[in-house]
Amino acid sequence: LLVTHCGFGIAGAAVGTLVSQLVQTVLLVLVVCRKRSALGAAHGFILLRGFPSLARIRSFVAFAGPIFLVLLGKICCYNAMTLAATRSGITALGQSGRCTHPTSS
Repeated sequence: LLVTHCGFGIAGAAVGTLVSQLVQTVLLVLVVCRKRSALGAAHGFILLRGFPSLARIRSFVAFAGPIFLVLLGKICCYNAMTLAATRSGITALGQSGRCTHPTSS
């Protein structure tokens, strides 16, 4: 919507992404707060019922560590692809989805 109809281009995509992430965060906080108040835990940390023990932290890292590494690898690959694709300039990216130099046919 912001990219094509409003003519903001890449800046519109960035603003749209930012707004969607903010809305997602607000909705998540609202759901968590409602569930905590339903459980009678309205005070204290928003997400925690206290500080986790070292055993729980180790358990979480053992579970989430591999997922974190996969996501980090994907982010690095996407960034590398974006850098490679934009090396020719923004005009080249808009030509039928091909990454070619604007003067080449």
